[in-house]
Amino acid sequence: MLTSLDLDACHPDVTRRVRRVAVVGRAGAGKTTVARQLGDALGVPVIHLDALYWDAGWTPARPETFEERHRAAIAGDAWVLDGNHTSAAGFDERIRRADLIVVADAPLAVCL
Repeated sequence: MLTSLDLDACHPDVTRRVRRVAVVGRAGAGKTTVARQLGDALGVPVIHLDALYWDAGWTPARPETFEERHRAAIAGDAWVLDGNHTSAAGFDERIRRADLIVVADAPLAVCL
């Protein structure tokens, strides 16, 4: 289980080259924790896909609205994006724009 993230231990070029990170994985696997730690370590904003997908009262945004929000979010030069929404429009573009894809791969028992 991830307890802390130390990018200083990485080669110095890593933090200069990695500016856009997509964090994916099953619910409860630690995506948000990893995304926050990466955002802090890289000094880039963290974007939570659920915040783009859900409107007030946990009502899903219209697909066009989510697509517009997603497109605006990934247009930036630096970000850590937390979430899956693999069937929603824009997933392919997000993955292409990412410099790094992190898969939070915790066992189902841990996620539950």
